[in-house]
Amino acid sequence: MHYSKLSDQRGVAMIMAILVVALISALVTAAAREFVLGMKQYANQFNHEQGYYYLLTAETLAKELLQEENKTYPDYDQQDIFVEQVYPLEDVEGWVSGKVIDAQGMINLNFLTSEGGGNSGGNGSENSDDGEQSEDAGGAGSGINNGHTAEQKLLSLVLQQLALDPVSADSLVDAISDWVDSDNIQRNFSGGEDDTYLAKDPAYLAANQPIQSVSELLWIEGMNKDIYRALLPYVSVWGEDKRININSAPALVMKYIAEPELSDSEVDNLIAARPYSEVEMFTSMPELSDKKLGVEVSVMSNRFVLAAEVEVFGSRQTLSSALERHNDKVVVLARSSGRL
Repeated sequence: MHYSKLSDQRGVAMIMAILVVALISALVTAAAREFVLGMKQYANQFNHEQGYYYLLTAETLAKELLQEENKTYPDYDQQDIFVEQVYPLEDVEGWVSGKVIDAQGMINLNFLTSEGGGNSGGNGSENSDDGEQSEDAGGAGSGINNGHTAEQKLLSLVLQQLALDPVSADSLVDAISDWVDSDNIQRNFSGGEDDTYLAKDPAYLAANQPIQSVSELLWIEGMNKDIYRALLPYVSVWGEDKRININSAPALVMKYIAEPELSDSEVDNLIAARPYSEVEMFTSMPELSDKKLGVEVSVMSNRFVLAAEVEVFGSRQTLSSALERHNDKVVVLARSSGRL
């Protein structure tokens, strides 16, 4: 009897010991898992912060590049500053890339209407002393196209080349114009003001102010992701006025800056002749001898957007920086991890 009780106690003690070992093993495993997850989280955070500082370094290099270019060529822009650069990172696995985009070489969405205004500190000026060409309302703004301005017609022609029919292109131009103008009056029965957007789910209002980021286009009536992606290389919201820099404008924009429109070979020849030190050098080109400019152009820009990307140990980040150049100083107007 005595031996039986002792045996039972030993059995209970063994079970308790097994349970204690199992509990300790579970706690150790959980602690190890938490430690590993914590280390991974710390490593990801460290890589993220490190990557962000590399992006800021790319921004600093872009500012220095713009300053240096302005010292060397104070009156006009060189096309080679707009070439994307990719650099491998030292001491870590990864790379950083950056491309300076000339905001003045694109169609400025904030100046589609006659009341157009600049973005984030823009003075709204449409004239300056760095060289421009201003024709009368002919050419791209000849009054056809439902009374569109020259800039509206130019945008419509670009949209038509991106697979929209003329009616849909004009309607989208009207909707964008209604989004940026200050009134709540829908234009040409095809735009979009508060009533248009309040009928959506969820409902919202028209901005009726300058666009702060091109991504706002996705909120506008008639816009979809396919059109948005196709349009991105040709539009900006950061130019200081409506003039288009002929030293950086993409071929599709160049094609429609005059009437009759330029042929592909004429566009190629005009681009090959860059840079233009003054507007008169551009307008005297033989490709323009029988044509008339419909939009205002220039050879110099002061607003740029840096598109930078970095990869550190497989983790990628992007940075967009809106930059403004004043003589020998370049300031940052805005930063975003998305598209500006």
